[in-house]
Amino acid sequence: MAGMTLLLVSTLLLSVPQSRQFHVVKEYKMWAEAQQYCREKFTDLATIDGMSENEVVKSLMHDAGVDLAWIGLKRGSRNKWQWSLADGDFYSQNEEFRNWASGQPVGQCVDQRLGGIWYANECSKIMPFICYDAANSTHVLLTERKNWADAQRYCRENHTDLTSVRNQAENDQIKKVRGSVLSAWVGLFSDAWEWSGGSNSSFRHWTTGEPNYGKADAWCTAITSSGQWNDEACVFSRNFICYDVAKTTIPTTTTTITTTTSRSPSTYSTRRVSTSESMSPTTDADASSSSSEPVSSTLHSLSTDRQSLGTNGTTSSATTNHTTPSHNHTTAAVKRQMVRVEVQTDSQVNMEDPAMLQAFLQQIQQRLRERGMPADAKLTWMRQPDGKVFQEKNDEK
Repeated sequence: MAGMTLLLVSTLLLSVPQSRQFHVVKEYKMWAEAQQYCREKFTDLATIDGMSENEVVKSLMHDAGVDLAWIGLKRGSRNKWQWSLADGDFYSQNEEFRNWASGQPVGQCVDQRLGGIWYANECSKIMPFICYDAANSTHVLLTERKNWADAQRYCRENHTDLTSVRNQAENDQIKKVRGSVLSAWVGLFSDAWEWSGGSNSSFRHWTTGEPNYGKADAWCTAITSSGQWNDEACVFSRNFICYDVAKTTIPTTTTTITTTTSRSPSTYSTRRVSTSESMSPTTDADASSSSSEPVSSTLHSLSTDRQSLGTNGTTSSATTNHTTPSHNHTTAAVKRQMVRVEVQTDSQVNMEDPAMLQAFLQQIQQRLRERGMPADAKLTWMRQPDGKVFQEKNDEK
């Protein structure tokens, strides 16, 4: 016997590649002056999201003959916890698992101990550590004792990064990998450094012993010719790295497509799915006016934006008209937007079943790609604070 009909809502995260271009500016300025210059001529002082971008900037500096240059990282006033692995797609929205011991945290770098409990220590302490290897999605225990920064460097050079712990299941898995080792570093750390462009990137690549905070009122970050970073007084004059991003606009609109889901991923019944970039509820008027036309126009815009990019997601031009000597290079960046999803379903269908979610996601992705969504755009479910993907929508009459 069929159950009652429910209207469920959820949110997808749409990630669309963009082109980010770095510029080495061979002009000496204090950090604040360099920031102002970059904001006027480009987008901002450079944000560096990972080792691949760091290597690009290092190569540009070598080509330009620059040994030291400001980037957009400046010390702020308030510490925050973040993971060493700076990959936004690796973490779900509102995903902030912590497993602190009583009285913790009291330090800045985190290790896991017996029982899977976490402690925050001084980062200079030496102990074994656990790396994450993205190639095969495994956690690797290294029994060689290192401080947190050296452990991070080893993991990045030989695996992917220090391990991240996103949920209880992963915490239990890492506890099993640690075995009889009493404590081991993981990738969680706390610092007050902030990117000028507003990025939440947790990527850091400090030289050994840095940051060491000498005598100064404000501290900013410079990248060296080796690609490693130093903290320096912001009043020093340095060359600097700017970046700009090609603007990719995805119109806010309500679209309606027909997809298929059911209690079993292998058998389907027809459902209507409404998607909107707005987080506000979709109105009946919106839904009734939606047709194949809004879908086509929205996805056509996506396709048009994609045509302005090269085949690998980077712009084909790297020129500048500025008179200041500048060396530049383009790398891939990602624009993320939220897409609202509404599903009308039978109450007996478990929409939280992982196989159901995956099958449903694949169908939405396939239908959108058929209508022009870029092949390298990525859709992922965002979880609610209670850990669920869907929640029941209460219609207000």
